[in-house]
Amino acid sequence: MPSTPLAASACDTRCVHPDAVERARGTLDAQADSLSGMAPLFNALGDLTRLRLLVALLGGRLCTCDLAAVVGVTESAVSHQLRTLKGLALVASEREGKVVYHRLADAHVRALVEVAQAHVEEGVEVGAARADTTAEVHV
Repeated sequence: MPSTPLAASACDTRCVHPDAVERARGTLDAQADSLSGMAPLFNALGDLTRLRLLVALLGGRLCTCDLAAVVGVTESAVSHQLRTLKGLALVASEREGKVVYHRLADAHVRALVEVAQAHVEEGVEVGAARADTTAEVHV
């Protein structure tokens, strides 16, 4: 009988490993301040339009009009999404005369997008894990 994804993610026997729990709590406690900043970051990356803007900026800076043309939304929509991205320090903007150019804020943002791309290209998709990663061995 093939196992379902739910069955593959649940233990057959209820048990708690105190050392592992303590180690994980220590890691979680050490990252508590970062977690409150990471949740909005991942929320922002979860929006397809904002993600498309970031991917478009991987190739270099673009003005608001160029971003609207590339992503296929209005300039107003681009400006609206850029406010969120700039508020999370994912995008930086600079004015040159009457034109505002946008770029990825730093190498961390580039790395976030590239790591996500690599993860998807490896075959892991939303809602469906690869067959070779669904089974875990419990010793």
